[in-house]
Amino acid sequence: MAVKAVLNKVLKSVVPSARARRELESVLSSVQKKVESQMLKSGITMEFFVGGSVAKDTWLSNAKDIDIFLRVPKEYENISESAFTVLQKCFKKNLKTIHGSRDYYSADFKGYHFEFVPVLLVDKITEIQNMTDASPFHVQYIKEHLTKEQCNEVRLLKAFCKSAGIYGAESFLSGFSGYSLELLTCHYSSFLDILYDVESWKPKLFIDVENYYSSLNKALSALGDSKTGSPLILVDPVMKSRNASAALSIENFSKFILASRLFLNNPKPSYFKPCEKLFDDIKKISSSRGTKLFSFKMKIPEDINKDVFLAKNAKKAKKMVSFFESHGYSVYEHNFLIENNEVTFWFEFEVLSQSSSVRHYGPAPWVDEENFSSFVSKWKKSRVYVEDSYLVVDKQREFKTLKEIFQYAKKNIL
Repeated sequence: MAVKAVLNKVLKSVVPSARARRELESVLSSVQKKVESQMLKSGITMEFFVGGSVAKDTWLSNAKDIDIFLRVPKEYENISESAFTVLQKCFKKNLKTIHGSRDYYSADFKGYHFEFVPVLLVDKITEIQNMTDASPFHVQYIKEHLTKEQCNEVRLLKAFCKSAGIYGAESFLSGFSGYSLELLTCHYSSFLDILYDVESWKPKLFIDVENYYSSLNKALSALGDSKTGSPLILVDPVMKSRNASAALSIENFSKFILASRLFLNNPKPSYFKPCEKLFDDIKKISSSRGTKLFSFKMKIPEDINKDVFLAKNAKKAKKMVSFFESHGYSVYEHNFLIENNEVTFWFEFEVLSQSSSVRHYGPAPWVDEENFSSFVSKWKKSRVYVEDSYLVVDKQREFKTLKEIFQYAKKNIL
């Protein structure tokens, strides 16, 4: 199937229909009237600002999430509390508070999920106090620099990255943010132009759509190490001191290159289908590999930022992997799946059990008398022998079975 034919077919499924647009606009209008009416009653002045992909017209046809930025003037002491005062009266028990560096709120309304993010109302990007304060500026930039046709190119790019499992800049995903994909489209003009250029991609890819820096080295020097650890240096055109793809991992950068090359070699609509791996799929993969699969589930608290919760526990899962491997239990692969309001962490092991003993290495036999005697004395109840060029004793393993060490790690590391 020719690549153009594939993309035309995919566009029919990812571009919102006229009916879907009318429905979203109607729901959005109702929410805006509801919130602005309550502002008047409460005597609180805020600007109702539609954000995210809905505002930029890069949302996918099946999307039901809408971001609203409530731009609060500087004179209010606590912008989150000001927003809450209004929203609580609008949505009552349906309103949920998500705690973070600055609290924000969510509510479901007529089949749509709204997130209300309080931000500071500022005229210049230099006046922001929190990165979310810059979001309205990002929206404005994309609206001014993407044509209607290019918005559809962004949709192709989003669907492509979602299918590859690399969409989302949250720290537990480390993928491409929607904004970074929009900026890539600004730079390359089309989805295919991006993929064609992938042949030249390698780590420390430098893209500066506004030409703030004349070279990669100057950008690296200006941005600093903390912002340039990612394989893609994508200078934010709204904030030149920011790398818009700082969260992108080398693994997801590599996955994008792989998916791009495979698609161009054999264009198929399946490269744009949602990535919906279930735990049953993980079980089948583990079975085909001949590995031993262990897992556990955790509920995601409603009042905690999901990104923070998952990032924290993903780090703990990595600590568990290091602990397993330090005791001789090699982990073939590990990851987690999110289903509804629950996360499943899973680990594939190459072995189920170990020998009862493990070698404990000491110094070389020709070490000085003090260290030699110290080692022999410490292990006087064990047989000291030589392995390669080191003194060795057999030490009883702390954990003899995988089940035993897995239960210990769950209790003491997680």
